[in-house]
Amino acid sequence: MPSVVNSVQQAPIEGVPMNYTFDNPAAPTTHPTQYFEMLGNRALVDNGWKVVTNHGRKPWENKSNQNFDDDHWELYNLNEDPSECHDLMENREPSNLKDPMVQKLIQLVGLWWAEAGRYNVLPLDDRFIERAMSGVMALMEASKRMKVTFYPGAVRIPMPDQPFTLNCSWSMRAEVEIPEKGAEGPICVTGGDNNGWSLYMKDGKIVYCYNLIGRDFTYIRSQDKVPSGRHNVLFEFEKTGQGLGAGGVGRIYVDGKKVAEGTIPVTLAFGGSLSETMDIGCDKGSPVTPEYKARAEFTGKIIQVDFDLKPDLHHDPDKHAETHARLAMMRQ
Repeated sequence: MPSVVNSVQQAPIEGVPMNYTFDNPAAPTTHPTQYFEMLGNRALVDNGWKVVTNHGRKPWENKSNQNFDDDHWELYNLNEDPSECHDLMENREPSNLKDPMVQKLIQLVGLWWAEAGRYNVLPLDDRFIERAMSGVMALMEASKRMKVTFYPGAVRIPMPDQPFTLNCSWSMRAEVEIPEKGAEGPICVTGGDNNGWSLYMKDGKIVYCYNLIGRDFTYIRSQDKVPSGRHNVLFEFEKTGQGLGAGGVGRIYVDGKKVAEGTIPVTLAFGGSLSETMDIGCDKGSPVTPEYKARAEFTGKIIQVDFDLKPDLHHDPDKHAETHARLAMMRQ
């Protein structure tokens, strides 16, 4: 793996390749030590021994009321007790440094701290809501970007880095080049088969599909095929309802001419799938629509895709001028 990509230092891939086990299933492990940490719960396996501690946080609690220093470490010999039924520290005095099991515990807990430092686990943080909300805050920060441009090769873009198109009007303009034989496949996609949307070409026509939780599919289709050559394809969503998840009107334009319009009754109110992403020129995850196969790719050429999260939806020049004049009069 490269250590630097586009002048950005890369973090090394942690772990050990396991392909040696394919050639020899009986080969001894080359990864004898493995740490674990989740919301303050911790464990370490090392050469057949395991230490583990429950930090005391119940599933419905935001954080534990227990200090990390008060956590009870359990000790197991996995070779003799693989189901971890017998805690070797039960009924033992942790301060008895002559006890071999206490010595083993101290050794493994110390190794856990070393591994935690090595893999950036520290400082320990047992909060749940605050850490979960960090993703929401990232989405809110992303929503401040009103205009964003993507180019071919932009794939698997995670939600915090996508244009924030939930609960608002927005538009997307794609500059594409259609070959003589026509083009098929996704131009821009976000989400997957459980929810999302896709702007794509099918049978030479522009189609927009809105997939609501994998159950309700709304299709907006152009009637005529797009001829070969370079074209500007614009999709706009005008939110007409009120509140979260409100519906609206979707419109498709090709070179400034409206070629399709349809109503999307309900939209997704909150974030979508944790595993699905956004792609330009393909659909890398599960397909948003059954109208194309998994991992479909656009067979034309994409120049760029521009998002506007605060679009001007007045396409009629006269109506546009009237609106601006009315607003100017209101300001006086």
